[in-house]
Amino acid sequence: MDAIIVGGMLASIGLIGTGNPLALLVYIPIHGTMFLMCLKDPNIIGLYKLAIMTKGKATLRNVLKVSSSSPAINTRRFKRFRK
Repeated sequence: MDAIIVGGMLASIGLIGTGNPLALLVYIPIHGTMFLMCLKDPNIIGLYKLAIMTKGKATLRNVLKVSSSSPAINTRRFKRFRK
């Protein structure tokens, strides 16, 4: 189901970008690609989404030298500075 949504979204972006209804024909090769990907594992799009979310956080951490998400609550703004 995720593959249909991703393919439809990509075809819709093509339609909006060009303004030509024939741009929806780009859905045919996208659908074929998604079909071939889903033959091995039907949940492949969900797995790719999970990998992107995980690797994206790690990449952001390496590039910007900051953490993109923290499970701990940030309490620094509540601490008062000593004078």
